[in-house]
Amino acid sequence: MNTSSSVASRPVGERGAFQTNHLESPTLPSRYYTDDAIYRRELHAVHYRNWCYIGHVSDIPRPRDYFTDTIAGQPIFGMRDRSGEIRAFFNVCQHRGHEL
Repeated sequence: MNTSSSVASRPVGERGAFQTNHLESPTLPSRYYTDDAIYRRELHAVHYRNWCYIGHVSDIPRPRDYFTDTIAGQPIFGMRDRSGEIRAFFNVCQHRGHEL
């Protein structure tokens, strides 16, 4: 079975065409990249309802290794606990709600 995907074997025509002129490539209207209301809707519809990738297991190879990051405006704390389990939390103090 030949699974090669050389340029000659790829689809041609409108459906298979690769656009080299970025001005002719289909894209969203610019407001989708700058409008705060659209951003908030996207956060609630996508990011807050689904799992988000925050890192790879190789980022925390040993017990007590950790990292922090921000995803969709939320501070995140990822760690490998003493027993080797990987855990992730919102990086905020339960008492005052301040970032740790």
